Amino acid sequence: MDLTRVALSSVNWAPGVIRVVSFGGKPALVPDKVIQRLQDRLASVDGKAYLGGLPLRPGDRLRVTKGPLKDMEAIFDQRLSSEDRARVFIELLGRLTACQIDLHCLRRVAS
Repeated sequence: MDLTRVALSSVNWAPGVIRVVSFGGKPALVPDKVIQRLQDRLASVDGKAYLGGLPLRPGDRLRVTKGPLKDMEAIFDQRLSSEDRARVFIELLGRLTACQIDLHCLRRVAS
């Protein structure tokens, strides 16, 4: 990342970022070889979201197991950057409505 073009403060406040690793007040430099190895590993794993050890993909059918929407069927859309939450669509009043639900409150529907 070119910090002459992107403010460090905007990086620190990006969703999912806790803080930029730095030494002596300066961001750590990571060699391109290390970044490439990390990217290669990530490409081999679908890290979007997992449920029961299996990756979730948009359109996967789930069932809500807890809360006010318990026993309703949901359609997975995406994992959110906050702590293990997902956006799903649930049919309410005849239309699909986006909801945010903890992943631990969802289970897969047998296909």
